[in-house]
Amino acid sequence: MVRFLAGLLSLTAMVMAARRDKAQIAVHSLDSSSVVPRPITDALRRARRAVNEQLDLKTTAEKEASAKKASLESAVQKKLSLMQEVENKTTHVEAHAKSTRETSVAVEKAITAHLAHGKDHEAALTKFQTLAQEAADLKAEVAAKMTSFMKEVERRKKELEDLRDKHNDKVKESDKAKLEANDLAEKLMAASKHKVGVEEEQIKAEKAMNDAEKELRELQAHLDGAVSAATKAEAEELEADSQLREAKGNHERTKRTRDLLEGLRTGVETFFKSIRTLEDSMMDSEGQGKAYDRIKKDANLKVLLENYNLMVARFVDIHTFDEDIYSQVKPAQPFIMKNSLAEIVYICDPLSHFGELPEDISKFKGSELDKHCGQGLWDAVDLTQSTFP
Repeated sequence: MVRFLAGLLSLTAMVMAARRDKAQIAVHSLDSSSVVPRPITDALRRARRAVNEQLDLKTTAEKEASAKKASLESAVQKKLSLMQEVENKTTHVEAHAKSTRETSVAVEKAITAHLAHGKDHEAALTKFQTLAQEAADLKAEVAAKMTSFMKEVERRKKELEDLRDKHNDKVKESDKAKLEANDLAEKLMAASKHKVGVEEEQIKAEKAMNDAEKELRELQAHLDGAVSAATKAEAEELEADSQLREAKGNHERTKRTRDLLEGLRTGVETFFKSIRTLEDSMMDSEGQGKAYDRIKKDANLKVLLENYNLMVARFVDIHTFDEDIYSQVKPAQPFIMKNSLAEIVYICDPLSHFGELPEDISKFKGSELDKHCGQGLWDAVDLTQSTFP
């Protein structure tokens, strides 16, 4: 565009070039592929690379958390299957114990039917049957509690332990009564022709009951281990859920930072393109009055200053959301302020009617040049200039 102007107005171009050399304004040359100065694009590229690296890390963390959660869900399913197996075995043991008790009762009835001395034996047998039934009832209650225990592990554990202790006490009392009954039965069966057969049945019944009780104890130990493993698996699953939520949150936050950075890049490019558009428009109206008067009437001026505020807002968004990334794009701000101000002042007052732009930008405020080509431009379009964070 400058070469085009030189072809049309060579004398004006020479004056402008001399003014720029004299002012020595640090306006950095633009990249051949962009209208944005190189230091600015470099800062944006570095920030984008940092965000992409964070996004890769967060994506990996989210995948790992998802895999861990799936593994723990499998462990919990395995625990539930194991508990179901324990419940099925408990039912089988109870049925076996019931059959054993019925056999014992039948044996004792046979003894009573074939013995003449019945009072002492009948009392002992009644006591044994009562205790045996109590033990059976308690054993059935233990089995019922096991199902509830799987759903309410912590709350029911104490109650189950108490019932197990009561059961053990009853078993001891039952065993003691059974021994007393056996002593009486052995004396009474001395004269019975069924002695041998009854003793064999009694031995089988006792062995079956002992085997059932042993299996029940082993099953209980197995259940305790399954419940402990299940509790641990559930805790690990909760931790995996928490890790997954955190990984997803970090991933989404990084994506948001990347989007804000992309918005900043677009905002910077749009702003500098607006400068070129205003410059082209001012060249088209050359010869129709002073530049600092014409620029205030040019519709492209308001668009340019609005784009400036939008660009500043993009910096504010990143500053608010991610201070680490903001620290990487912040160095671009001085270049933006100095380059854009120099360009706009040059378009507004190419012949330095109000003096040169000071090397120290802080001295620009309040000057005659500022009143016409700085704050004066904002006032002309009724806009307030936004400030960088």
